[in-house]
Amino acid sequence: MTEEVPTFSEALRVQQQVHLLLNHLIAVVHGLEPATSESLFGPSEEALICWTLIVAILQLNKEAIINVFSLLLRKTDPVIIDGIAPPAPPSILPLLLRRILSGIEALERSLSTNSQANPEYSAFFTDLKPTIWCVWAKFHNFSGSICIKKL
Repeated sequence: MTEEVPTFSEALRVQQQVHLLLNHLIAVVHGLEPATSESLFGPSEEALICWTLIVAILQLNKEAIINVFSLLLRKTDPVIIDGIAPPAPPSILPLLLRRILSGIEALERSLSTNSQANPEYSAFFTDLKPTIWCVWAKFHNFSGSICIKKL
């Protein structure tokens, strides 16, 4: 029993450090500026966004995932000036979003078919599914505006 206490304390300490890392990553992602006037994000920024989502998934932190998706979707919304929306800048953001959403869907599928998967992760991905559908709807300009308002 005495060996379990240090192990639990160490696990709790690591959990707190990872949570602190996630909060820092989210703050940095929100501070990202376009790499150039023609693109939204460069490879370094994309990697940062992906790592933020990976840590959020490992932490089972739906709020952090929604936070990152909200940022990505806001970056794709055109700014309307005098009723005219400028042409969208060429970017790889749609490809990045598609890869992220496909990856999350693949993880969910893998967990749902694995009998040894942690039930918490299965429940987390099941709970995350409506959010993913909303992001897909917004990304593809479908009528997903009602559920996206939460994002």
